Amino acid sequence: MLHTPIIVLSIESVSHSGSFGRVYKGKCRNKVVAIKRANTYCSKSDVDMFCREVSILCRLNHPCIIQFMGACLDDPSQFAIVTQYVSGGSLFSLLHEQKR
Repeated sequence: MLHTPIIVLSIESVSHSGSFGRVYKGKCRNKVVAIKRANTYCSKSDVDMFCREVSILCRLNHPCIIQFMGACLDDPSQFAIVTQYVSGGSLFSLLHEQKR
């Protein structure tokens, strides 16, 4: 995994809140991105789950899966995953709440 710093130029709005944290719409390197921030206080299982998600995302490369751009894993209170932004709401909402 690369350790190149990701510079988030701006966080524009909250797109979705979940049990693990919030997903923000922002900009990174002039691209619109989704920034998944973990809650400030994480349990050990939350930390493990977050690290597993990063591990899986950084190995996936398919046109039907969001593009992983990077993550901040240095401090659990600052955990973040940066991915391609896709409009239309959360996957959870699409699968469980919306009537499509």
